[in-house]
Amino acid sequence: MQLSNGMGTAALVCGIVGLVCGITYFLWVFAVILGILAIIFGAIGKGKVSRGEANNGGSATAGLVCGIIGMVLPAIYLAALDAAVDSVF
Repeated sequence: MQLSNGMGTAALVCGIVGLVCGITYFLWVFAVILGILAIIFGAIGKGKVSRGEANNGGSATAGLVCGIIGMVLPAIYLAALDAAVDSVF
């Protein structure tokens, strides 16, 4: 049986790109979209690993974690910006 590692790899790529977009404040929209995709692909990839259809569980987990962090960073930035604006005005 041929292994299908595409979902774990896609999760890792989307998670890393989403994390980089999350660090860059102006690309927060892409970070959220790519974070959602990384979480979905990571969950599917981990399911495939548990069924024995893939062997890259580490990539799927790393993509899942990077996707979550990539989605949380813009929320922290927006909350900090809101607090800063409220304190000035």
